[in-house]
Amino acid sequence: MSIFKPVIRAAILSGAALALGACEGLPGFEDETVLDGTSWTLVNIRERGVATRLDPDLQGRHRITFERDGSLVAQLDCNRGQGRWSARETGPESGTIVISGMTSTRAFCPRPSFGEQMAAELPSATDFEIAPRTGRLRVITRDATYVFERAYDR
Repeated sequence: MSIFKPVIRAAILSGAALALGACEGLPGFEDETVLDGTSWTLVNIRERGVATRLDPDLQGRHRITFERDGSLVAQLDCNRGQGRWSARETGPESGTIVISGMTSTRAFCPRPSFGEQMAAELPSATDFEIAPRTGRLRVITRDATYVFERAYDR
């Protein structure tokens, strides 16, 4: 009977390894999300039912980049910002998001500017969604929804 114990133990360990490997492809178990390695330009802010559309010049001065290592890089108008991010997908192109440790330079940017507002609001982000029809990223915070377009010129 003792001859079978090592065989049984090996079978159990092999089965456990296979089961863990199978979890790799399930939602919530992947290491990467749809945001990894992407860069986005701010085009619109929605607050209390009012939408503010940024003109093309302002759009180019407000950007976020989700680095694969979990760092977040932000162009906050004439300031630069950085922080950390993590996300968990709850759907094909949506999920929960946490942005933390936001720091930024503190130069005075000419008005209109949304950099200070972004730096203050992004740490309260709770959810994200990439709209299927437009491909726009919506980041939902406590007080506003930030709408971004994908930037491909990284």
